[in-house]
Amino acid sequence: MQTTEPSQTARTAGPAQTAPPRAGRSPALSSGAARAAVRVGAFAVCQAALMVGAGLLLTGPAQGLWPVTAEVAAVEALEDARTGTLDALSNVVSALGDTTTMVGLTFLVCLALVLAPRLPRWREAVFLATAVSLQAAVFVLITACVDRTRPDVERLDASPPTSSYTSGHTGAATALYAGLAVLVLSRVRAPWRKPVAALLLLVPLLVGLARLYRGMHHPTDVAGGLANGALSLFVVGRAVLDGHTWAARPPADAVDIAVDAAARRSAPARKHATVIVNPTVTDTATRERLRLVLAQHGYGDSSFVETTAQDPGGGRTAEALRAGAELVVVCGGDGTVRAVADALAGTGVPLVLVPCGTGNLLVRNLDLPLSPAEALAAGLTGEPRALDLGRIEGDGFPAVHFTAMAGAGLDAAMLEATSDRAKSVLGWPAYVLAGVKGLRAPRMRLTVRLDG
Repeated sequence: MQTTEPSQTARTAGPAQTAPPRAGRSPALSSGAARAAVRVGAFAVCQAALMVGAGLLLTGPAQGLWPVTAEVAAVEALEDARTGTLDALSNVVSALGDTTTMVGLTFLVCLALVLAPRLPRWREAVFLATAVSLQAAVFVLITACVDRTRPDVERLDASPPTSSYTSGHTGAATALYAGLAVLVLSRVRAPWRKPVAALLLLVPLLVGLARLYRGMHHPTDVAGGLANGALSLFVVGRAVLDGHTWAARPPADAVDIAVDAAARRSAPARKHATVIVNPTVTDTATRERLRLVLAQHGYGDSSFVETTAQDPGGGRTAEALRAGAELVVVCGGDGTVRAVADALAGTGVPLVLVPCGTGNLLVRNLDLPLSPAEALAAGLTGEPRALDLGRIEGDGFPAVHFTAMAGAGLDAAMLEATSDRAKSVLGWPAYVLAGVKGLRAPRMRLTVRLDG
């Protein structure tokens, strides 16, 4: 079987020439992470300046203007409407936005986003955690710059040392619960998503009302908290979430740019490549980046096919060969690589390895890049190398080929006992944990006989 390895380019003296952009590093393929970070920082500064400016306006020139002049009457009206039942209810609702609840819920939700799905939702977890943290940081800055006394009514809670402006409970509730509503609406397709999102959006409003009822804030303080939380979600969402991101969103004509760049380079004509993808370890963002790398190297008409539990890659590869594929790219872990390599054995069709699994043993042994896009770019620009495969059969199993190693006993039990979820969360240490458990298995006797 043939695989490809990065070629080593010799340096020669001569006139300076403009080299083509490195594979995977053209403007069409750049991640823009640095630019996104700068934008987030700039927007966060603008957010803080806006909120502080509004606070200084409320405590200064706007003190004698409506609606500031009507706030005292509104808070006093809520004080007059207090009952024992409403006091208890408002205490529960207010607790939904306090610091302990926010920290605990944010941690649990982010943990669930990483552990529960088949593929960890890292972007969504970062979105929530960063939005809650950003609003908290801006809140601290606001209270340090704006000194506003709390309403002159009986307060049902102990007064914290911070300024009345803005409502920290309301801001934190907006960042977390409204952020969850955004994720439900954008990531869930079930019919219940809209009612659930509506309930989540209602929570910050109820928290703000509870803070007013308990005499802790003016109405404009609550409005400021809602604005601070909403702005934090907007800034972080634009930087992190797929489809709305500054960070990793290529231009709309990225594929056209990549194909045009490939056409300008002197290279033999490329026809078709088939990409075998393990969907449990390869997310949508990775696939799109790989598609751009392929287009940049002339494989603009490449097909992506997914493996299944019934077909880990061998059947898909056989179909690709019958369709005339001149190159096969495998995106997955060592199991997917083994299945695809077994189907390609003896065909002469090159294989490019794109590490998306946990161990990626073959990729490490060949000293290939561990980044999927960089590994694909290295394979497409490298020289074909012959790769020896091992062949194993016995115990009624059909003969199969393997690439890096074949294991039995503890090694096989360790791999079998390691769940996909554990691998996606822990990485290679998941194998260690499974191996420790396997040490308690009963001993077995094995006889090895070597020919010759």
